Amino acid sequence: MIGIGLGVARRPSSGGGGAAPFVGLLDTYSGAAAAYSLRKLRSAYSGSAIRVRRSSDNAEQDIGFTALGNLDESALTTFCGSSNGFVTTWYDQSGNANNAVQTTASNQPQIVIAGSMYTNINGFPSIRMQSDSIWMNTSVGLNNASLSTFTIIRANASVSQSGVVGATNNVNDYLFFNSFADGNYYFGTGSGAESQIGAQLTINTNFIASTLNRSSTDRQVVTNAVSRGTSNVNKQANFTMRINAQYRGLTGFVNEIIAYSSGDSLSTCQAKQNLINTYYGIY
Repeated sequence: MIGIGLGVARRPSSGGGGAAPFVGLLDTYSGAAAAYSLRKLRSAYSGSAIRVRRSSDNAEQDIGFTALGNLDESALTTFCGSSNGFVTTWYDQSGNANNAVQTTASNQPQIVIAGSMYTNINGFPSIRMQSDSIWMNTSVGLNNASLSTFTIIRANASVSQSGVVGATNNVNDYLFFNSFADGNYYFGTGSGAESQIGAQLTINTNFIASTLNRSSTDRQVVTNAVSRGTSNVNKQANFTMRINAQYRGLTGFVNEIIAYSSGDSLSTCQAKQNLINTYYGIY
């Protein structure tokens, strides 16, 4: 049936017999250090998805989920009316209370434009980032030698490099870059040096993208369940996570970012990406 289990559907089931209990991605793969999404990721999570500021009067409101675990789009558009909507808080669903926050209006990512949601990733609600001028800070402490990230992204501009996950404590440190200008992946270091992996990306294309950091010199990029290469670049050991890199951030859209404080094997990463794809239908 559609709309039951794993939070994989956006509309209710038309079948009989009652719906199975909601099961989210984090119920199946627990232990995330931080988890931000425009869908519900964990059955025990009782909070909201995001807090939104509307441009008409700067009022703010929490926006939660429907019974099926999807973003409450009706509540969002009703609140914003014909104005723009900006995300002030992206709530952490991991249980660690590592919310992503941006209090400066000019630096807040946008989710509603003139009363209509951005739905740029397969028709799902999406948050718009604009290079490194738009970002959100978190309190998530991570170690680059033991880390797995899962992001759902779509770039809408050809820029030199762009990374949606970075570090707040070093302008040149980022978990991975997706280069939409020359079609290569990059890892960055604390000194700003880059290590090219060399895998094609294109703009206006949806990706489930992961960085797997198993040690200070063992790093792998996986997108849409396919390994794109490895790197031995040695990066800053400890950092605080920032949504949208401080140096050459993503210009485009994102609707899910999950970080684990351990480096997944390729097979585990592929299993997680496949489960994420069950919901989003990206590949």
